[in-house]
Amino acid sequence: VVPPFLAAAIRFLTTGLLLYGFVRLRGAPRPTLREWRSLALLGTLVIFLDYSAYFWGERYVSSGTAAMIAGTIPLITGLLEMLAFRQRAFRWSALLTILLGFCGVAVLVSGQVKGGQPLLPSLALVGGCVAWSLGMVLSRSIPLPSSRAVTAGAEMIIGGTLLLSTAAMSGELRHIPHI
Repeated sequence: VVPPFLAAAIRFLTTGLLLYGFVRLRGAPRPTLREWRSLALLGTLVIFLDYSAYFWGERYVSSGTAAMIAGTIPLITGLLEMLAFRQRAFRWSALLTILLGFCGVAVLVSGQVKGGQPLLPSLALVGGCVAWSLGMVLSRSIPLPSSRAVTAGAEMIIGGTLLLSTAAMSGELRHIPHI
């Protein structure tokens, strides 16, 4: 069994390196220093924080509960767009709809938590959803490469590197090979 942080690191580093290398070989321009700073922020939020929470949390929480928690991503994104970053106009109807959505997820997940799903991993999954939503909202207002493939590849390389560092610090690399 491959431990969670190492599994996520392998997934994102491999994919990121292949994608970034492929599009660069096809002539896509390399990101500027300013764009690399934005990519580092997004790689940390969208890949590292979200997926480290997800891969770790799913060791303790059922996949059904994790999927219900992941269902809060559009709700969190809507709140951030409307209340924190004011990218969308405030509307009471939208706020009430979002709150109703959270209530529905809370009802579904609360039964799972009472039924034996641990609270801390569930909260970690929520934190990962917040990080992902924050990254998506910020991605609309920070400088990024013109190529979406370069952006995606670079984010995965950065996030995968952070995941590999976390795997090393948590002792997951001690007993290689895991496969």
